[in-house]
Parts: sequence; C-alpha cells; structure tokens
Amino acid sequence: MVNQDRKSANAPFQLQLQDADENSLDQFFASANMQQRVNEPRHMQKESRKKRGFFSMMLQIIGELLLTAGIFLGLFVLWTVWWTNLTSGQVLDEEAVQIQKDFGEKPPEKPAPAQEGEPPKVEPVGEGEAFAIMRIPAFGLDNQTAIKEGTDKSILDQGVFSHYKDTAMPGDLGNFATAAHRDIYGARLRDVDKLKEGMPVVVETKDAFLVYKIIGSEIVDPTDIYTIEPDPFVAKDFWLRDRTLPAAEPTRRLLTLTTCDPIMVSSHRYIVYAEFEYWTKRGDGLPKELLTDAETDTSAMNGKSVNEGAGSASVSVPNQTVGTAHNSASALSNEVKLSAVTNLQTLAFGAINSELRESFSIAEMAAVKED
Repeated sequence: MVNQDRKSANAPFQLQLQDADENSLDQFFASANMQQRVNEPRHMQKESRKKRGFFSMMLQIIGELLLTAGIFLGLFVLWTVWWTNLTSGQVLDEEAVQIQKDFGEKPPEKPAPAQEGEPPKVEPVGEGEAFAIMRIPAFGLDNQTAIKEGTDKSILDQGVFSHYKDTAMPGDLGNFATAAHRDIYGARLRDVDKLKEGMPVVVETKDAFLVYKIIGSEIVDPTDIYTIEPDPFVAKDFWLRDRTLPAAEPTRRLLTLTTCDPIMVSSHRYIVYAEFEYWTKRGDGLPKELLTDAETDTSAMNGKSVNEGAGSASVSVPNQTVGTAHNSASALSNEVKLSAVTNLQTLAFGAINSELRESFSIAEMAAVKED
C-alpha cells in the first residue's frame, strides 16, 4: 500500500519528465528538489534554512568587503596612472616654458640654417638642476620636457628627463644618456615603442638646437649598463662576452633614451639610440624638424599625443554563465563582484609594482654604473 502511494505521488513528476523538452529540464529538477524539501521533517527544514542563511550572510559580507576594497584599489589606480599623469603633464609643460624664458628671447618661427662643426658647449650643473629641454616631434611639435641632472628617484618622479651623471653633455663626444618614466608622473616616454629609425630627437639648450636622428632601439635587462657607455655598440660586445666594459675613447656624438618595459610591469628596459646630425643657432629660428610634422607623428599613434594617451586603463569583468536553475541570483552577483575585485586588485598591484620597479630600476642602473 505504501509503495502504491509513493508511485501515485511520483506519477505527476514522471509525466512531467516525459513531456518536458530540453529547455524545461532545469525547472523540473528545481521543482523536484523543492518537493523533496517539503517532505522533509520540520526540524530538518529549520536546520537547513539556518545553515543556508548563515553561509549566505557570510558570503554577502565577504563580497561587500572585497567590493569596497576593490573600489579603493580602483581609485588608487586612477590616481596613480591617470591623475598623476594629468597633473604632472601640466606642470612639466609649464616648467619647460619657464626654462625657455630663462634661456632668453624666443626663437623666431622660421627655419634656421644648419651649422657645421661642434655645437656650443653645455656646462655641467648641480644635481636636480635643469639645463636643457628634450623635444620629440613624433609625440607632437609642442612636446617639450625639461632635462635635469641626476637619476635619483626624487628627480625622476618629477616627470622630467633625468641625465645619467658622468655621461656626456648634449653635443659632446660620447653618450648623452637620459631616462624618463613610461607609466606615471607624466609618462613622457609612454609611446617610446612608436619611435623608429630616422625620426628626430631635438635637444634645446640656451644657445642652440641639437638635432639627433634615431639609429636603433633594443630591450635589455636593468643590469645591462653598457647601454649608457660612451659607445654602447662597442661596449655591448664586451658586456655580453664577459661582463666587462671597454676603456675606449668615444668617437661619436650619441643620445640614449631609457625607460621601463613593458608598461605596468617594468621588468626590462626599453632603449632608444640616436646620433647627432647638426645644430642650429637659437637666434636664427627653429630646426625644420620642429616646424613640420614628423613622418610618423601623433596622428599615426592612435591620434593622441603622449600626454593625452598616458594613463588610460580599462578593467574588464568577464561574463558569467549560469549553468543550472538552482544557481541563485545572489551567488551570481557575488561571483561578478569577486571577478571585478580581482581585476581591480591585479591592476592596482600592477600599478604599485610598476611605480616601484620603474623608479628604482633606473636608479639601479646608475648605481651599478658608479660601482
């Protein structure tokens, strides 16, 4: 008799199973699961509800805490990657304009004839002092950044180009080696990977404009100090062979740009080499490279200048798929929250890691060089 009652009780579900199509199977199992719970003794139902309520509450609390932490980390990313670039960019532009005023009368807006022979000598200055302006036409004709003596973190974090001590001054024989940030504090070399052979780099001094042309680039380890040697091309062979550096006299006038790579990781160094071509008198006007757009200018780099493009970051939240009908809406919401927080945390810690690596690895190269 009991068996017949059970069969009669399960009959509706058997008929429902036979008539259900593929899209209604989940609903069927959910309904069967609910019926099973109804048949449970009352004390078991209460205990089950208590367990579900406790774990659901704990999961919600943890999710809310992680979401709050993710929001704060996201704000930190915005501050580190976007806001510092924006504010630093404005300060750097104003500083470059002031240095130009200190140089004297503004050069006339006309092509200046190329000069032969050695350019006017730039005298060494004290640590932290500005002595020239770096101008990279590929980043925009108005792109200009102060060059200051020393690669200490306090100088680098001003967003300027930092001059490695004991390397050549602009226009001198040897290697005029400089460093700048790529991710933060103005990110003046964010688009360094867009620079190609033949593009100009102009150094503006008190008396002249020195025009260099890019001759190559490479990605190296932070300890590869041959890149700032008087002739890095000769020094590279010695360094890779037995980690020594030659004592040869320089015969070329070179310029080196160094920054960190890749963006937001900064585990390596991106190096750009340029060689001196000619100079113009400041009072005669501007070199032609500063009057016409470079062959590969800002428009070729996603239509943005290095300052406008700096600091942009996106956070993607993966789409979630609900596999079965018994996955509740709250569980899905918590899963999405956790995914968003994970992405924000990854980006935030990447920004922190990048800032530390970028500042200290540049200083590390200078320290290794001095040793």
